[in-house]
Amino acid sequence: MVIEDFEATFEEVVSGLSRVAATIVSLPAASRAIALEAAERSYYELARGWGYPEMRAKRWAALVMVALQREIEDRARSV
Repeated sequence: MVIEDFEATFEEVVSGLSRVAATIVSLPAASRAIALEAAERSYYELARGWGYPEMRAKRWAALVMVALQREIEDRARSV
């Protein structure tokens, strides 16, 4: 995957976190862990597609997941 506009793609990822969180919160509890693993794998693969080396891609995906977890916690409190 070649990213033509890195900034636009990054902004899309960040702005999409609330939608991803809403989807995960709406899942049955037993499915949430699977969904979180899939999201992290997706973010990792995206970073690798940007050309990040493996460790940097893992760190980036982990940071995105921290933001996603916070969004999930905020949504769960609101429910």
